Amino acid sequence: MALYLPKGARIVAATHNPGKARELAALLEGRFEVAAAGDLGLPEPDETEATFVGNAVLKARAAADRSGLIALADDSGLSVRALDGAPGIFSARWAGPSKDFTLAMDKVREGQGPVDATLHGDHRSLRPGDSQGAAEPGRQVLRAALL
Repeated sequence: MALYLPKGARIVAATHNPGKARELAALLEGRFEVAAAGDLGLPEPDETEATFVGNAVLKARAAADRSGLIALADDSGLSVRALDGAPGIFSARWAGPSKDFTLAMDKVREGQGPVDATLHGDHRSLRPGDSQGAAEPGRQVLRAALL
């Protein structure tokens, strides 16, 4: 089932990060009024799912149901091979309550240990994870994708 949103419709970016909300508004080229979940006073849901897609859907659903608006959400992180895929979906938690991603990257470097020149670097490979979800209040998830 297709969803039609008229130009200027208000939607919610399921984020408490003002920068992400601005990025979303820019991607949508001003076609819609984008309100951030944080600006609407919506609580941040606990990210309890085991995948980026699951957490994106969870955040979209929570914002849609609480705001009564179509919601767009994302979840992203970094998986490090040398750390058995960590921090993965826990990337934001590694940044601490202040969401200091320099702290998170320091933890990644510490976890990887010293560089072994005899290895070819594959063990230190990084894989970004990113997914998006959209939800309409009281309805099924409209779309979820792992990018």
